[in-house]
Amino acid sequence: MARVAAAAGGRTVRGWAPGVTHVVCGVTGAEPVAKRTFKFMMGVLSGAWLVSPAWLAACEAAGAAAPEEEHEARPPGGHELHPGLRACGAAPGARLHPSE
Repeated sequence: MARVAAAAGGRTVRGWAPGVTHVVCGVTGAEPVAKRTFKFMMGVLSGAWLVSPAWLAACEAAGAAAPEEEHEARPPGGHELHPGLRACGAAPGARLHPSE
């Protein structure tokens, strides 16, 4: 994951940190439905992209950040995220922030 993030101009963090733009969620099923974890919930609250592990493979294949929309993880329970939650964090179309 660190190699893919670096190639796309970003970096990884071990735990939750302010400024996280993407959460690679553990998923179940074909949909991909995200597992409800602490990082998932923090991603929801901050408006970060919630993506499946397939997004990492797409980034690696592209050699850059791939479109998140195609790999967005769905919240558990078949719910949709309220559009206002996205507005407070990484808006649709936002990309990885360069490492500092």
